[in-house]
Amino acid sequence: MKKLFFLTMTVIFAASSVFAQKSALRDAKRSLGSNDLNEARTLIKQATTNAETANDPETWKVFGDIGNKAFDNERTSQMLGKQANDKVMYDGLLESYQPYLKADSLGELPDAKGKVRNKFRKDIAGIITTNNNIPTLPISSKYTGIFLHYLCTQVKRTLS
Repeated sequence: MKKLFFLTMTVIFAASSVFAQKSALRDAKRSLGSNDLNEARTLIKQATTNAETANDPETWKVFGDIGNKAFDNERTSQMLGKQANDKVMYDGLLESYQPYLKADSLGELPDAKGKVRNKFRKDIAGIITTNNNIPTLPISSKYTGIFLHYLCTQVKRTLS
């Protein structure tokens, strides 16, 4: 009887751990939606370091969305003629780049049936293309990442 109780408690504890990390991901999305980027960053970093959610492409997509939101907020201010913080804007752009690449690479892994369903690639490619004001590159181009890395490096050098 004690073994059964112990086994049951172990399973419940393990399941609650998984749900806690999924909850951190949901809370990060909620914070992102309410424009609380610092809270969203804290929550998503917890999710990226946990084994259950670290290999989920959605976790890395949300992480990239947080940097993208920082970029968008400052770019919108700039477009409205308000004073924009260039450092925050371009740091956000650079912050979104690596998580987006990670989300895309995890999205390319086959599922249990052996099929690849990368539901984030089109969205990520659209965001990166729009943010960098570059001509549309083929989504499947193996040179897209290299080109975007070069572009981000140039932006970083300009700010330094």
